[in-house]
Amino acid sequence: MKRRDKILAAIVGLVLSGALIFAYATGPDPRYTGAPGDDPLACTFCHTGTPLNGGGGNVAVNFPNGLFYSPGVRQTFTIVITDSLAKLYGFQMTARLESDLVKGQAGDFTPDTHQYVLCDNASFKTATRPCAANAQVQFIEHNSTYSTNTISVLWTPPATNAGNVHIYVAANAANGDGDFTGDHIYTAEYVLVPQTTPTKPAISSITPASVAAGSAGFTLTIAGSGFVSGSVVNFNGTALPTTFVNSNTLTASVTADLIAKTGTATVTVANPDGTASDGVNFSIISIITSVSPNVVVAGSAGQKLTVTGAGFSSGCMVNFNATALQTTFGSGLSLTATLPASMLVTPGMATITVVNPDGSVSNSVGLLVFGKPSITAVVNGASFQPGIQSGSWSTVFGTSLSATARTWNPDTEIINGKLPTSLDGVKVTVNNKTAFVYYISPTQINFQAPDDTKTGNVNVTVTNSNGTSDAAVAHLQDEAPGFFMFDPQGRKYVAGLVANPNGTLTFLGPPGLFGTDTITRPAKPGEILELFGTGFGATNPPVTSGQVFTSAAPTVTTPTVTIGGLRATVQFAGITGAGLYQLNVVVPLNLSTGDQAIVLTATGLKTQDGAFVTVSSK
Repeated sequence: MKRRDKILAAIVGLVLSGALIFAYATGPDPRYTGAPGDDPLACTFCHTGTPLNGGGGNVAVNFPNGLFYSPGVRQTFTIVITDSLAKLYGFQMTARLESDLVKGQAGDFTPDTHQYVLCDNASFKTATRPCAANAQVQFIEHNSTYSTNTISVLWTPPATNAGNVHIYVAANAANGDGDFTGDHIYTAEYVLVPQTTPTKPAISSITPASVAAGSAGFTLTIAGSGFVSGSVVNFNGTALPTTFVNSNTLTASVTADLIAKTGTATVTVANPDGTASDGVNFSIISIITSVSPNVVVAGSAGQKLTVTGAGFSSGCMVNFNATALQTTFGSGLSLTATLPASMLVTPGMATITVVNPDGSVSNSVGLLVFGKPSITAVVNGASFQPGIQSGSWSTVFGTSLSATARTWNPDTEIINGKLPTSLDGVKVTVNNKTAFVYYISPTQINFQAPDDTKTGNVNVTVTNSNGTSDAAVAHLQDEAPGFFMFDPQGRKYVAGLVANPNGTLTFLGPPGLFGTDTITRPAKPGEILELFGTGFGATNPPVTSGQVFTSAAPTVTTPTVTIGGLRATVQFAGITGAGLYQLNVVVPLNLSTGDQAIVLTATGLKTQDGAFVTVSSK
């Protein structure tokens, strides 16, 4: 594969870079490590001006087990590139059998998101497409430049003793001037010797880690290291039918008779050489799937409570919070318990659990003792800080606010563009004006505050089928700015999007913020962000609360924004949906890589502390 094709492939793979900072920004073609059969000049073939290993620095590889390998046991190499003038870094590495240093591939490289693996014919090696039989030698390298001089590489040795293995690495310590000259190329070679002492298998995790007693048989997946063909999984001393997947993964069949009763089983792995792993606990538990009723009115008479689930046995006891209830065993799937009136006096969310005869405890399920609503706080609906603005989103926290939990149904509850003022009979008033309700639950309500010219302290109430709460005081302000936050990682990152060079948008955040389901990426200096919040102030034209809004109304006064302490250019600030403010802002050019604090100021009032956007200067 030619260099231009690899660059295009990297772009398609979402490894985007504003410029190719040095000639091989996505890594060189195969055979530039200086190994036997490779170009002896390594990358100085292109990066001219300084002799190979003549830049005053070096490249070194740290091996976690010293200069040894255990057949089939994965290990992580750490490449360290030392050069006082370098600003950017790249590498290419290969592993060769001592018996054939030119074409003898040793083991297998696994790339991370910053790397890929090339085969000897310049094709990409992937999890589903190995190298061709006539192009077995692998070359792992960067797919975009590193700003750090320390790089991790994952390598799995040959599954059996293949003799000595030679590791070759070429590293580029680049000056970042965009030219071919001035970069320093270093090479190094190491010899790894096979470990003759048997490696003890180790378990890092098991999936699943628990099942309900009485369940059907299932497949247990064991992750770890040191597994070999012939490894056997033991479950409380019983050898299970085991499938060897690779040196890091086994699967085993667990039969129903082994999980008939609650308790704790010990899972181990034994290798043919007689070594065995330490044990990992596996829980056989009872599981609650539902309780009926799940809502009772505070002050009502005693109730019969039905608990449905799995893994129940004679002698199980239903607990209401920490109090054991008189319990009747129905089957492995059902229990009934008597809930006395004395426990239904105080409103709140109670916890229902099942205690098994062996003392193990099931998962917990909530039972709502529903009373008159009570408000504990009224806050900004984005930042959860004190202070609300009319027309913006706000939140009530409390107890017995609602017997149900849901959002509005836009198809049936938004009528002729009007937002609902109640859900399931739950209403909110602010300064005796009816608010517009989006979400209800026993402990939280999200609502759009009604239009009001008053500022200062106002009363807020919640009404449901059990009555109206005592009034809580909220501070109504002309501006109450707050950013909406993405939930993962403790609501650290502002909810927003970053504009891509091709005109599309990607969710803003560190890679993997939402796992594998949703792609996120950091912003780069100079890129445009679309961020979302509420309470940024009056708009022109004004936007009436309680109505669907699909246009854009800019704020009368443009707020100021800093990112990482640097002033950012605001391209737009205003309402783009009912109560929803959008902020379009340019990332300052001089920001460094990392999480950067963002602050919006509207008429002297600032958004919440602890709000961040992720920036990458690469």
